[in-house]
Parts: sequence; C-alpha cells; structure tokens
Amino acid sequence: MARAKLLVVVLAAGLGGCPVDDRTLLEESESQGGSSGSRAGRAGRGASNSGGDEDAGAFDPCDYVSGEQPDAACATLVQNPGFHQDINAWQSEKSAIYIGWNGQDATRHSNSGSISVLSLLSGPSPIGVVSEGARQCLEALAGAKYIAAVNVFIPSLQEFGWDGGFESAEAGINILFYEKDNCEGASIPKGFSATLGHGVDSWTSSVGVTTAPDGTRSMAVRLIVIKPISQPSLSALFDNVLVQER
Repeated sequence: MARAKLLVVVLAAGLGGCPVDDRTLLEESESQGGSSGSRAGRAGRGASNSGGDEDAGAFDPCDYVSGEQPDAACATLVQNPGFHQDINAWQSEKSAIYIGWNGQDATRHSNSGSISVLSLLSGPSPIGVVSEGARQCLEALAGAKYIAAVNVFIPSLQEFGWDGGFESAEAGINILFYEKDNCEGASIPKGFSATLGHGVDSWTSSVGVTTAPDGTRSMAVRLIVIKPISQPSLSALFDNVLVQER
C-alpha cells in the first residue's frame, strides 16, 4: 500500500505544473449518461464493448501508426489520436487532473505511446463519483451519428481503496455536446458514454455510437477516469482515439 501511495506522488510530480487547490472538490460528472491509422488486430487486447444509444457492432479501435497512410475505416476527427511522441491537442479538464505522455503503447509500437490521465479530485462524501479527464473540442452537427472508440489500460500499481477494488475501476471515452462553438457554455443535458473499460493491467476497448442532439454545434471528446469521490486517486492510460461520423 505504501508503494501505491508513493506512485501517486511520483505521477503527480512527473505530470506537474498544475495547482492543487481543488483536490478536495466534491464534483459530479457533467454527464454520465483526419489522422492516419489502420485497423488493429485483436492480439493483446480485451474484447470490444459498445455503449451509447445505438449498437456499434463488432468494432475495435484503430491502430494509429506514425507515418502510415490512413484507411477509410480509421479516419478520425481528433488530432493526435495515437500519442506517438506527445499529448498535443489534448487538455486537462481540471487543475487536479494531471495528464502526460507515457511510453506504453496499446499495440506495443516502440516509436509510440499513450496519454496518462491521473485524477486527484476527491472529497469526504461517502457517496457519488467524479468523472473527469482529458478533452479535445471538435465541431459537430446536430443529427449526425458518431462512433467513438479508444483503448484503455488501468494499471494495478495504485490504491483501489473502495468497495469492489480493482473490479470497480472504470475508464473510457465520453462525449459532451454543446449548442455553442468551441464547447463554450453549458453542455446539452444529453451526454454520451461508451461502455467503459474495466480491465486491470491489460488493454481493453471502450466503443459506442451516439447521435448528436438537436442544437449541437460542437462536442468535447473526453478520455475519462471514474472513481468514487472518497477515493484519493485513479489513473489510466488511453491510446488510439477514434471519433468518426458515420
């Protein structure tokens, strides 16, 4: 347990630069509810999951390899979907959400990596969850259907101090829709979360399909970790982010 607590401190320092005055906030999630790439094989991955208001079908997130030309099935709306050398184009949602580049890649490419998301949002409440992470804002069209997919890895070398332990740790891809450009103002009440990844120490898939509600002009693509408010921290890695209009 001491080793796990030390890891949290090291991660926070390594991803640092953010103020920590909101680490004890009690916050509920806002919503629960063109790069190159190629279709990845299933080797080294967990089974795909699908969520949202429609069935994504049999679909694995794509494998975005630096220098390779895209195929139509893997064209993605997000910038920097494969995190080859950095996390450019992605932003932390809160000052107590630490994001950084990690050398571990979902499909073991030696010249690529992933984005690490560490949530230190916590508070004394015995109930409720926090759902925050990294985000990227995109233009969106009302009535358009979007598929969202990502690879997720939850490391076991951290403190899982809540009921359910490892099995209750969750991470995945989420979309919030906005009536204004640039994801400004309040989000539209109808948000979307793909079925969340639960695998510990293995790469799994978070996949889903949703339709943008009436009035949509932009959307925030979010790579989120979900934990009880009372749990001090939770971290996860994300790779191969696909967001595509179907």
